[in-house]
Amino acid sequence: RLTKYLSVVKDEKYKDLPFVWARLSIQHNKEFVKSIGVIPLPTIQFYIGGALTDTFPCGPSKFPILKKKLAQLVNANVDPDTSQVKQSAIDQATAQQQLQGK
Repeated sequence: RLTKYLSVVKDEKYKDLPFVWARLSIQHNKEFVKSIGVIPLPTIQFYIGGALTDTFPCGPSKFPILKKKLAQLVNANVDPDTSQVKQSAIDQATAQQQLQGK
């Protein structure tokens, strides 16, 4: 199962984009994992400017959803000329997080 996720992480089209890929073991991090709202495993979370913008369970059958959500995230929030996160996306994500009280 991990092979599918690694294929996305190592995909050339994402290599110059401002992404941080992380894999977290629940075994030694149960309290932290619970604090960020991860219940089913595996769970994918997208952050922009430190603000959580999307979270969803992503088992192998949902891999096409991951690819679609990732493409939408890039198209909506990354400047194609600079390959950097648009400031407007950071501002919007931060404002949304503040409204949610996080």
